[in-house]
Amino acid sequence: MLKAMIAESMVIQSTENRRYFLGPIIFELGLAAEQNFGLREICQPSLVRISEKTGDTVFLTVRRGREAVCIDRKDGAFPVKVFTLNIGDRRALGVGAGGLAILADLPKDQAEQVIEDNSNALGLIGSLTKKEMLQRVTLARRLGYGLHDVLNVSGVKAVGLAIKNTEGDPFAALSISAVATRILGKRIEELVTLLRKEASVIEKLINRQGADSR
Repeated sequence: MLKAMIAESMVIQSTENRRYFLGPIIFELGLAAEQNFGLREICQPSLVRISEKTGDTVFLTVRRGREAVCIDRKDGAFPVKVFTLNIGDRRALGVGAGGLAILADLPKDQAEQVIEDNSNALGLIGSLTKKEMLQRVTLARRLGYGLHDVLNVSGVKAVGLAIKNTEGDPFAALSISAVATRILGKRIEELVTLLRKEASVIEKLINRQGADSR
């Protein structure tokens, strides 16, 4: 276990006394966590409004390299709950609706590189291929949002929209998961309109926060 942790830079070993110490990745994770808590604070009112208006489960996802990490979730009042993600869950970028929205908003060459880097991981998730992921991304770009049947969960759909930072880069996403009959036809557009509204609110808050810190 220690060798594996050393390989991931979570632990380092002193050459002088062979004792183990926390590695640099722990510091990086701490910084990431601090940023996530700030983002969760900013986004929480939006998540509450979406869950209350839709009755469905809403997720906040952030990009971490070639992965997407769920950092918050709010459950709606609809009796049939859909818990496709828990807080802290990580997935290859593009597998979930939020990650797909982020991936589709990246420049084409970057998105293709992420898919290439995740090729082994994709094969372990419902036998998803690079070609299928590229098709999902193409569709998301055409629609302007991520939409798909949730892998390995029968009868569940999800829709997601990217959130952009002050530089215009997609770094996070809002998404809604529900039984498939609740994400159909006109309701898809209603959900996307709501996601766009709240994503805009969040982006303005992030921009304001960035301006205040300068």
